[in-house]
Amino acid sequence: ASYRQDDRDATAAADDIVDLEGLDRAPERMQLRLYRPRGQRLERIHLRLLRREEPLAVSEVLPTFEHFGLRVIAERPYRLSWPDGTGAWVQDFELEHHARAPVALARIGAELLGAYRAVRAGELDDDGFNRLLIAAELSARQIMVLRTCCRYLLQTGIAFSQVYMERVLAAHPASARELVQLFEQRLALQSGGAAAARAQQLERRVRRSIGVLASADEDRILRAFLAVILASVRSSYFVRDADGRPRPWLARKLDCRRISGLPQPLPQYEIFVHSPR
Repeated sequence: ASYRQDDRDATAAADDIVDLEGLDRAPERMQLRLYRPRGQRLERIHLRLLRREEPLAVSEVLPTFEHFGLRVIAERPYRLSWPDGTGAWVQDFELEHHARAPVALARIGAELLGAYRAVRAGELDDDGFNRLLIAAELSARQIMVLRTCCRYLLQTGIAFSQVYMERVLAAHPASARELVQLFEQRLALQSGGAAAARAQQLERRVRRSIGVLASADEDRILRAFLAVILASVRSSYFVRDADGRPRPWLARKLDCRRISGLPQPLPQYEIFVHSPR
C-alpha cells in the first residue's frame, strides 16, 4: 500500500516498470535511478534503489553518500511481493548536497550512478575525493588523477593527511578541475601546439588561484598537487581495455627532479601506481 500511495508522477511510475523489467532480466544486479521530483529544491535529489536481496541498511550506505558530498534527509522503503512468493525491495533515498549547492543532475547523474556502482563493486575508492564529482563536475576517472597525486604525496611524507587534502580540493573545485585538465592536456596522446598552449594557460590559471589563497596549508597542498602533475611525463590514463573501458588502475612515470622536498637519494624517474584494489 505504501508504494501505491507514493506521490510520484506517472513518468516516474513508468520508470519503475523499466527498472522492474531490468531486475527480472538480471536478478543479481541492483537497479538504480536518480531523479528530482517536480517542485524539489535544486540542492536535493533522490536515489531510487531496487534489489532482490534484503534492503540496504542506512548505516551501510551513509558513508558512501557522504563521500559524494550528500547527506540522507529521508529513506522510504517499499516491499514488493511476487505471486511466486519471492519479492524485492525499493528504497528511495532523499539526498541533499552538504553545502546546499545546486546539483546539476542532467550533467552528473549518469556519472554519479556509475561511480556509486563502482564503489559498491570495489572498483572505485570510497573516499572524500568523490565529492569532486558533484562539486567540480569531474568524472570518476578524472578524480583518480587527483587521488593518485595524494597517495604519492603521502608516500613522500607530506605533512597533511588524506582527509585534509580531500577537503582542500573540495573547497577549491575550480582549481581541482583545472589541475585535471592540465594533466590531460600535457599527456594527451596526440598533443600538439594547441594542447601545449592550453596547458600553459591552465598552469598560469592554477598558479594565480594559488597565489591569492590566505591559508598557508592550502597553498602548500595545491602547489604540491601542481608539482606532481607537472612532473608526470607518462601515464596509463588514456589506456582502455578491449571493451573500451578505462583500466581500474592508474600508473604514472614521474620526473622526481621536478618535485621539491623529496627524500634523498633522489631517483631520476619513479613509477607510481594506484588501484582501488
